[in-house]
Amino acid sequence: MADNNNLQETFDKLKQKRDELKVKLNLGKMEARDAWEDVEKNFQELETKMKGLRQQGQSEADRMKEDIRLLMSDIRDGFERVRNRT
Repeated sequence: MADNNNLQETFDKLKQKRDELKVKLNLGKMEARDAWEDVEKNFQELETKMKGLRQQGQSEADRMKEDIRLLMSDIRDGFERVRNRT
């Protein structure tokens, strides 16, 4: 259960960064928008997986967690790329 809480906390932090960057993008550069579109696709996939994780049994959830962690890492890196371009 603690592992799920950790994933949820990371998801919540990513969601907050996402919201902050959306505001910045309204004033940002075109290259940042291109990077944003890539990250946004990954975030949508993450959101779907997080919803699915809550609906799965424990064994299936355990298999999904590594994919979710990797996707979170990709999104975090993508947010940094966007931040550096704004």
